Amino acid sequence: MKHLGLYITFFILIIFFCAKKPKHNTSENEVIKSEYTQKKDSSISTNKKESSLKINKIQQLKLPRKFDSVPGGNDVYRSNQPTLSQLKVILETYNINTVIRMNDTEGTGVSPSSEKKLVESLGKKYIWINAHMGYEKGKGYIESIDTVQPYLKEGKVLIHCTAGADRTGYQVGRYIKDVLNWKSIDIWNYTIKYNNWERYICEKRMGYIKYMEAFYTLDDWCLEFGKQCKSCF
Repeated sequence: MKHLGLYITFFILIIFFCAKKPKHNTSENEVIKSEYTQKKDSSISTNKKESSLKINKIQQLKLPRKFDSVPGGNDVYRSNQPTLSQLKVILETYNINTVIRMNDTEGTGVSPSSEKKLVESLGKKYIWINAHMGYEKGKGYIESIDTVQPYLKEGKVLIHCTAGADRTGYQVGRYIKDVLNWKSIDIWNYTIKYNNWERYICEKRMGYIKYMEAFYTLDDWCLEFGKQCKSCF
């Protein structure tokens, strides 16, 4: 009987500890789950706050009139001349590593040197180039094109000039031609949303014809549009 009592006591202790252990694990799992949920909720809340701050920055400062993304989804953006405040917001909000400028001060109130100082203070790369280098008939400003296009193809770039129409227009047009393989007529229809080339080229204003030649030769353009255009006589 004595041994029987010991066996019974031992058996009861085993049942007691086995029954208690799962409860301890369940409690521990609940604590871990709670901590994970809190961290996850905190992360979501932080992301929402950051996104909200970015949106507020954009809402508080009207962006340049011709600021826009370029087709292709490679974080390529185009614009007319931004103010320094606008540029700061753009660089802090969008995924941009390089700024390409193709204009001098030209009445904008923003000098190339002041823009360079701001861009580089934010850890970005600043490129100023002359948009009118190395012209060849039927090919456009090939030296300028060869200088700018590698940056556009790399992506995460903002390209601009004073109006965001002509110099920016021909470089973006060439980018679309090389990277997206659009037809010249489709690039033309996209480009003239930002400028007045339709009238200027027909008036035989050579500066605009030279811009267009980056992606559309005058002969091909005349076949499409030039029946009553003096540039094509």
